Amino acid sequence: MADNRTADVKIPLGSGYIYIAEYKGSIPADETIETAENLFGYVQKGATIVYKPEKKTIKDDMGHVSRTITTSEEATLKCGFIAWSVAKLPQLVATGRKATAGNKTTIKIGGISNDDGRRYVVRFVHPDKELGDLRITIVGTNTAGLSLAYAMEEGTLLEPEFTAEPCDGEGTLIIMEEIAPTVLA
Repeated sequence: MADNRTADVKIPLGSGYIYIAEYKGSIPADETIETAENLFGYVQKGATIVYKPEKKTIKDDMGHVSRTITTSEEATLKCGFIAWSVAKLPQLVATGRKATAGNKTTIKIGGISNDDGRRYVVRFVHPDKELGDLRITIVGTNTAGLSLAYAMEEGTLLEPEFTAEPCDGEGTLIIMEEIAPTVLA
């Protein structure tokens, strides 16, 4: 008799790709978001998804009954880019603006009145030929600010942290899709 206890248990290995596109009221189809144009850069040190609920427990004075409820929740996607384009920085900074003239691109950052209010679809794709691909999607903005350290013999790592906002009428913060691997006959 086969042991089915671990049929869905997997050990994912490796990193993936981050795609960022402006959110326009709905999450685009995979083939629309997962394009070279939307690839923000190349990831170093992977990506981390964090979901943190805030709970409150209500108890009677004598300790006989209690009930725990979720009062709020937060979800973030954090990653590190080792290769990225300066022209895409306005996707990480709400007050960022880009202007191009000839072969020169100028990025301006700052000025609260320049906050564009845009939200972005952020998609992490973890390819895995053996176990199947995983897609993690959130809608939100970078809330970690921007820090660029230029140092000898080190890559300049860009480390945004996107805070998720509800992306549908159910309050969904994170969408995870697991795609079974294609079996070649």
